[in-house]
Amino acid sequence: MDRVRRVASDRKGGRFVASDIYFEDLQTRKPTSDRHRLIGRESIDGTACEVVESVPVEASNSVYKRRLLWIDPQLALVLRVDFFEKDEAVPSKRWQMLTKQRIQGYWTVTESKTTDLASGHETRMVALSVKYDRRLPAKLFSTQALSDEAIESSYRP
Repeated sequence: MDRVRRVASDRKGGRFVASDIYFEDLQTRKPTSDRHRLIGRESIDGTACEVVESVPVEASNSVYKRRLLWIDPQLALVLRVDFFEKDEAVPSKRWQMLTKQRIQGYWTVTESKTTDLASGHETRMVALSVKYDRRLPAKLFSTQALSDEAIESSYRP
């Protein structure tokens, strides 16, 4: 879209650049922000998963009433998340891991999709190149660096 947009840390709802992903989905959520409980076990594409329910400790701290996560306990990877916004019984959207790769010893989600379950609209995210442990300088994590390609071009994979 050729623009830089700062994601405010207190902004939770709202779609990120017209996708099915909310601002809250881009932020790291502290485990203590939710109450978690194991509610069962189910398989996804032949992988035995533990299904965990996460409910915000403070309702105002999330746009979601609850989340259900399907976790592969062998790899410690989330394979699916159902997000519940208005109705605690009916999910409004779903995130799914489509492909994963072991890169530099780390299991990495290389393709995923988020689906708005009411409209059926999907947003796909694909990681074409991933490199870890690069020791990137702090100056790369600024709006200026995002706006000026020359600042970060030498650090590209």
